[in-house]
Amino acid sequence: MPKFVQFYVNDFLIMPIVLTISLFVLKWSKNDKNYIIPIWIIFYICVMYAVLYEFILPKVHSRYTADVIDVVLYFISGFVFYILQKKTVDEV
Repeated sequence: MPKFVQFYVNDFLIMPIVLTISLFVLKWSKNDKNYIIPIWIIFYICVMYAVLYEFILPKVHSRYTADVIDVVLYFISGFVFYILQKKTVDEV
């Protein structure tokens, strides 16, 4: 696989995957099909992933490496998720 795919696609996809699962559970638990995750919660989750995977874990385990590009990808994909979830609710 190309190095770009090998190193960065997972970091781009993790936010939409985690947030989609979270959104599904929240819609089910709140019994609200139109529920959307607020932008500030998405921002908070992106910050927590960035701190955990790019600051804390690289210091305690050699498997993880800190990379600023990963942090940028977390936030870009979080924003993409926010836009797509709003479009989905607006269409319904």
